[in-house]
Amino acid sequence: MTTDLIIDRIIHHRLEYETRNKKKEKKEADVAKAMNLI
Repeated sequence: MTTDLIIDRIIHHRLEYETRNKKKEKKEADVAKAMNLI
């Protein structure tokens, strides 16, 4: 593995992580909002 390949993989995985977390945060916010309406 070259350094460039490792860096590309890190960046790619970071972007996937951020996307996954944004979805999770939205779901949690929706649940919290729904709980406040009940």
